[in-house]
This record gives sequence, structure tokens and C-alpha cells, in this order.
Amino acid sequence: MLPEFLKSNFWFVEFDKLDLKRDRDFIVFQVLNHGGFEDWRWLFSNYSKEDIQDSIKKSLATAWFRQSLGLWQNIFNVKARPHRFSDMPMTLSWPY
Repeated sequence: MLPEFLKSNFWFVEFDKLDLKRDRDFIVFQVLNHGGFEDWRWLFSNYSKEDIQDSIKKSLATAWFRQSLGLWQNIFNVKARPHRFSDMPMTLSWPY
């Protein structure tokens, strides 16, 4: 169970049902994107640097606030996925 002071970061979900392990990527995204200093301190004491980096890498860049994404990508030296279909080539050619 997450501490009550984080609840404002999760206004649109059933806060009491969030699980620290199962919902890691979602929790990391929400706290980094919407949280403040105390929320971030809690996050850094509950998840490793590698966990946070992995969560950022899995996230979709367009879901972030631009300033938040830039800050956390620089701090953790990782990049979020640029778009939903990151394995799709950017240019498509017709088969004929």
C-alpha cells in the first residue's frame, strides 16, 4: 500500500488497489510527472535507480509533460519511447 500523501498523484484510479511491485511503471510515471519533492524522495527510497530508468524507458514520451520528461531523461540518462510503435520503421514503402 502506498502512503496517503501520494494520493493526489493518482486521482483517477483506485488508489488503495495500487501495488508497489505490480504497478511499478505506472507509479514511477505518475510520481515523476505529477509529484513534488516529497513524492520524489519517497519514490527514490522505494525504487532503485535501475527500476526508475527501466520505467522511463518503457514509458511513452508523448504521455509526459515536456519539462518533466526532459528533466528525468537528463537525470537518469535514459530516453522514453518516442511513439507507440517504436519498432516500426518511420517510412513505409509500398510492396509494388
